[in-house]
Formats: sequence, C-alpha cells, structure tokens
Amino acid sequence: MNILQSLPEECAFVRHNWRINDADWRNYFCSYHLMYICARPKFSSDSACPVGKFGRECENDCNCANRQEPCFASTGGCVSGCAPGYTGGDCWTRLTCEEGWIQTPSMETCVRAFSEMRLTKSWHKARDYCQRKKGDLVVIRDSNMTNFTTRLLGNLFNSSFWIGLHNTGILTEDDNRWRWLDENEKALYTHWAEGYPKNVTDYGSEPEQCAWIWNENVSDAYWLSSDCNVKLMYICEKSICKH
Repeated sequence: MNILQSLPEECAFVRHNWRINDADWRNYFCSYHLMYICARPKFSSDSACPVGKFGRECENDCNCANRQEPCFASTGGCVSGCAPGYTGGDCWTRLTCEEGWIQTPSMETCVRAFSEMRLTKSWHKARDYCQRKKGDLVVIRDSNMTNFTTRLLGNLFNSSFWIGLHNTGILTEDDNRWRWLDENEKALYTHWAEGYPKNVTDYGSEPEQCAWIWNENVSDAYWLSSDCNVKLMYICEKSICKH
C-alpha cells in the first residue's frame, strides 16, 4: 500500500495576524471549513457576456447604437455611441421629454399637438411658434410615425393640424414639388387623402401649398393640402432632451 495515497488532501489558507497587520500561508486538511476569497478576470471590452449584455452576472442591457456590438463589460459604454433615447459615457441615462411633450417612436424627438382654437395660426406662423419652442413643425417619414400621430391626436376628431410639409410650386425633374422643412428633403413617404394634394391652380394666385393632417376618425389621419395662410392647429417636434 502506498502510504501517500492514504494521507488526506491538504490545502493552503491565509492566516491574518491583526497584531502586526500581516498574513502568512498555512496548510490544513481541505475538508476543514474556512472563509474564502474569490477571484475573476479583470473586466474588459472582451467580456464573456453575450452581445447586448454586461455586468458581473451579465444582468444589464447594453444601450449601444450598434445592437450587434459588445459593450464595455465594466461600464456598459459603447464604441458606436448610445442607442436613440440614451446618453452618457455608460449609455445609462435615459433621455425624456419635458412635460406636455410625448416621445416619438424614433426615441430621438418629442412632439406636442397645439389644439387650442385660440392658438390657430397660418403654416408659417405655426412654424415660427414651434421654432420658438426650440423645435419645428412635425416631420412624418414613415407609417410608424403616421400611426403614432393618429394616436397622439386621440379624440380630437375632425380636427386639422399643420405638419412640416409644403410645396413652393417649383417644378422638379420628377414632378415632386413637396418638401419637408429644409427645402432639400423630398417627401418620399406620403399619406394623402383621396383627391389630394390639390393642384396649385386650385388656390388662385397663391403658389405655395402646405400640408395638414385631418383627424377624421380614431383609426387614421390623412394628409390634405391648402393655402398656407389658412389658420389651423399644428404639431411641433423637437429633439429629445436630458433631464
């Protein structure tokens, strides 16, 4: 019989001497119950967490602009920057809208419908008002924003709201005269009501037309066009802010 095989396994432990503030190593049977010290690899961007997660137990969600990018394991920060709606070095700070404004599906802007009859304005006056609020008239680039706007207007049936679309009457090669606010962005997505937009000649000598939403019912809100000097309600949009 090999005597070494019959000896109990021994393990090392640290014994702290508080009198001299020092510690030495000792050995004893491994079956003895003692306290213990754990170690793990230092945090790095090469975390063992799956993409989209970080933290000691991978319990936190990364908020990176590139959802396929691993975030830094220790902070959650992102090389690609923060996803829409988040800010800060760790992309943890949630951007929110100020009181009275509602966050849009893009998570990057807030909108507010000014529905008081006493505040009705022409298209240009409405735009000036939105700009004083540090925004502009709302831009609707896709069906998600259309659906959101319909819900935003809620029970304001048969109401009309200016949006940031207008037609200066300047003919382009593709006959698309409609532009969003900055004059350079064509309206590639539209949601016109049947029979719209009207021809410029339908409004007499006034060449410019502007678009507005007619909230006919709760299920949809179509676009119509008219003389820009008509006084209507309006929807403003501005960048989301940090609070």
